[in-house]
Amino acid sequence: MKNYIAVLFLLATTAIGNAATYYSGPEGQPTGEGLESNPWPSLEKSIAAGLLQKLVPGDVLYLKNGYHGYVEVTGLNDDFITISAAPENEDVRLAQLSLSKASKWHMKNLRISHTFGTKPYGSYSVSFGHNDEASEQIIIEGCEVFSAEGHTKLSAKQWIDLKSSIQIGQHANDSLIKNCYIRNTRFAIDMSAENCTAEGNVIENFSGDGIRMTRDGQTAKFNVIKYAFAGGEEGDSNHDDAIQCFLFNKGTGTMRNLVIKDNLITGQFPGSQPHAAVNQGIGLFDGPLMDFKIDGNVVMTNHWHGVSVFDGQNCQITNNITWSEFGGEMKPWIMLGNKRGKAKDNTVTDNYSTRFRLGQPGTINKRNKFSSKKIYKKKYKILSDAINEVYGEYHPIAQRYRITGDLLK
Repeated sequence: MKNYIAVLFLLATTAIGNAATYYSGPEGQPTGEGLESNPWPSLEKSIAAGLLQKLVPGDVLYLKNGYHGYVEVTGLNDDFITISAAPENEDVRLAQLSLSKASKWHMKNLRISHTFGTKPYGSYSVSFGHNDEASEQIIIEGCEVFSAEGHTKLSAKQWIDLKSSIQIGQHANDSLIKNCYIRNTRFAIDMSAENCTAEGNVIENFSGDGIRMTRDGQTAKFNVIKYAFAGGEEGDSNHDDAIQCFLFNKGTGTMRNLVIKDNLITGQFPGSQPHAAVNQGIGLFDGPLMDFKIDGNVVMTNHWHGVSVFDGQNCQITNNITWSEFGGEMKPWIMLGNKRGKAKDNTVTDNYSTRFRLGQPGTINKRNKFSSKKIYKKKYKILSDAINEVYGEYHPIAQRYRITGDLLK
C-alpha cells in the first residue's frame, strides 16, 4: 500500500492533461457556459445550481480569484476530478471546505479560512470522510489553511479556542494532504483513516498538535512543523506534539506500519513570542506499535520527547537527530518506552541525540552517538535544502517561504 498514494497522485495529475476545462468565478452566472470569458458563479453557488454534475472524471474546474463561499462537494467518481485555482490566480478564498459521499476529488491551490465568511461551522476548516464509508481517495494539495490571519495578538484562551485545519475522517482511506501551508491553528492535520499521507506540508503556529496519526499504514514525510503556543501553564490540557500517534480506539488494539520520515521539527523558547509554548517532537504512544519506520527526522525542541516510541515491536528508528538550542535540563531523547510491557525487538541505529533510553528486550543498538550543535546545523541544512528542492522554497498561495515563514503579503 505504500506506493498506492504515489500512484493515486500520478493518476490525478495525469488526468489533468486530457481534461475538459471549466471556469467558475464570483462574477459568473448560473447561465454561464463555464468558459473563462463566461464563467459559472462562485463554487458555492455553482454547487447549489447543480453545475458540478456536468463534470466527468478527468475534468478540471478552475476557480477565478475572489470569494467562493462555504463549499460542500459530493460525488463518487471513477477517476479524479480536479477543482483548482485558475493559473496565476492566487487568491481563491473559501470559508470552509467539506466533502461528503465523495471520492477521487483533487482540491488544489485554494485559500481556506473561516475568517473569510460570517457563518458558524464545525471544528475544522477542511473535513471529509466522517460518516460516509464511500468517501475515500481525496487529495488536498497546495492550499493555505488558517484560523487567524495574525497570531501575535492572540490571548492564551484565543489560542486554545482556535478552529482546527484539516481532518481526514475514518472512512477516507488512501487520501493525501500535500504541500499545504497551515498556520495559526489549533490542530493542523488529523488523520483518522488507513493508508493516508501528509507530505511536504508546512505547519506554522499551532496550539494543539501538528500531525495526528491514528490508523494503520499512514505516512508523514518531508513536513516542516514549527512553533507551539499556549502550554499547560496557561490552561491548555493538551500536550503539544509536532507529530503524535495514538490508537484511534481509545487505547485498544494495535497500530501498524506507520512511516515518519524526513520531517523538520523546530521548537521555540518560552517567552520568545507571546504565549510561546514548549512542544514535544515525535511522540508515539499507547502501543503496541508494530513495524514503524522513523527515519531521517531533524527534531529541535526543549522537551524530553524528541523521538519516543512506546511499546514498539519491530520498529526501526534510524538516521534521526534530536537537539535543543535552549539549555536547561529538558534535553530531547530518543527513547523506547514501555507503558504496557510490550516493547521488544526494535532496531535503533545511526542516530544522533542528546540522550538515549533504549533498554528494552531485544533492542539492536548500533552506531548511535551524542548530538552537537555542529551536527544539528549540518543535518538541518541538508534536510531543509532537500525539502525546498522538491516542494519549492516559496509557497505561492500562502506567499511565504517554506522554511523561514517570512510573510510577503
